[in-house]
Amino acid sequence: MPRFRLPGRPTIPGQFLLLLLVAARLTAVPPVVSSPGSAAGTEADDGPLTVGAVQWHVTDDVYASEEAFTAAADREIRALGPVDLVVFPEYTSVLLGLLYVEAPTAAEAARTSGRVRETMDRIWGRLARRYDVHILAGTWFDERNGRLYNRAVVYGPDGRAVYEQDKVWPGQPERDRLDLAAGRREDARPFLMNGRKLVLSICRDTYHESWEDHWRGSGADLWIDIKANELPYSEAYFAAALPARLADTDIPRGLTVSLTGSFGGYRFEGLTFLTGPEGTEGSTLDYRGSARLVVDIP
Repeated sequence: MPRFRLPGRPTIPGQFLLLLLVAARLTAVPPVVSSPGSAAGTEADDGPLTVGAVQWHVTDDVYASEEAFTAAADREIRALGPVDLVVFPEYTSVLLGLLYVEAPTAAEAARTSGRVRETMDRIWGRLARRYDVHILAGTWFDERNGRLYNRAVVYGPDGRAVYEQDKVWPGQPERDRLDLAAGRREDARPFLMNGRKLVLSICRDTYHESWEDHWRGSGADLWIDIKANELPYSEAYFAAALPARLADTDIPRGLTVSLTGSFGGYRFEGLTFLTGPEGTEGSTLDYRGSARLVVDIP
């Protein structure tokens, strides 16, 4: 069983956020992948892969300024201690757009969209270099050919984006409110880190059994699911996601990382936990608050 530990936080106008997300026009960074079936990355290490999961808690204060956000993310990473990978949940980076709009209008959101991605790269790149870690920075809304995609980004220790992956099945609220486009599952690839092969899914995607076929035989050591769950927390609902998918693959462990907090009338709830061959191997305790979980993957 891998080592795990719990290292020892918190409303944003709905119309303001909605217009921001709908009008976001961010510059994409191409995913770093090689040929189909192969894995991105080349790093190797004989030791375990140490992963720090941040159960990120949304508050007005955290997104009040670039300095406030950076300080909050810095505190979380520092509190984890030495790790190889830090994982933040879905939507963590989406809300960075709130830093620049001066009024709740689509025109303002469009005017500032380029600065949003620049800020995201600057913040996460600086933190990755400072702590010499990989960072899965949650997701952002990437505009391509007039459509918005919910896209996860992994930054390397050199501060550059090294892997990106679209959400394939946006939830009904995302489709209804934002008309988010579906990504392509076939574009999702494993990526290497310290000699371990990792695979990723984004929230609603993990409820679809077709991901079992996609990742079965990948040789992955860890499956990561990043979530922003708008429903009231239910152990059964979360068990029907990554724990259920793992049972029908050859991937030994899965890490679920959740967003918590509220904004614009929406509340996010969920635990962060590691699932192994015998069930839950480590978990946070508060599905509404801020927490951290550190695990070693053999």
